[in-house]
Amino acid sequence: MKKTVCIFVFGIHVLLLSAQNDPGTNMYNAGKTNYTNSGETIYSQKFGKESEGSPFFINNWLKADFLLKGGKISRENAVKLDLLNFAIFYQDEQGNELACISKLDGINLYDTINNKNYYFIHASAMPDYPRGTLEGYYLRMRQGEVSLFKKIIKHLTDPGTQRSTLSELSVSTSAEYYVSINNTLFNITKIKEFPDVLPKNKELVTQYIKDHKLKGKREEDFTELVDYYNQLGN
Repeated sequence: MKKTVCIFVFGIHVLLLSAQNDPGTNMYNAGKTNYTNSGETIYSQKFGKESEGSPFFINNWLKADFLLKGGKISRENAVKLDLLNFAIFYQDEQGNELACISKLDGINLYDTINNKNYYFIHASAMPDYPRGTLEGYYLRMRQGEVSLFKKIIKHLTDPGTQRSTLSELSVSTSAEYYVSINNTLFNITKIKEFPDVLPKNKELVTQYIKDHKLKGKREEDFTELVDYYNQLGN
């Protein structure tokens, strides 16, 4: 086993991660959840004020289910998903903030304030996963004959050096959309490309895009189009 030290610098946190990685599981022991018996605790220390933007999907602590390899589920009470470094932060029973750098199959986040839940699936558990081209977590927007996924991409801009003050750092957000059809994953860069990957009803979908003036500039354009296709049936 190899001991590694990694430093990640971004808008809210500076992380000093030191752990023994078990190549068989790629999991760490962090807090109350014992992912392996060979890991060490990974600490996350807050560093300064929050700068512009955020590496997190939602800044608030959320309840969550971790979907572990083998189908096991671990229930957590306070979780944040870092989409910049593909990391998961959570609090243990004493309120200590810990980090889990791991490839979970998925994570289900529960926003009880807004009565919403969000299911993220890791790239390694995606259908027809093209290894080496995808990484991180993908938000599942729709599930059906055609499933829709959104990749929320966080960019660190104007970072300067590690000696720069955190007020100089900012995190911007962009998105990519993917559809899964017959266990094959397609990246839809333009909404007019959607009919080209469909096995049927291409003409109906093309006409729907024209009639409803869908431009693909909004998330709702993609969800509306996938909903329309899935309700067409055979």
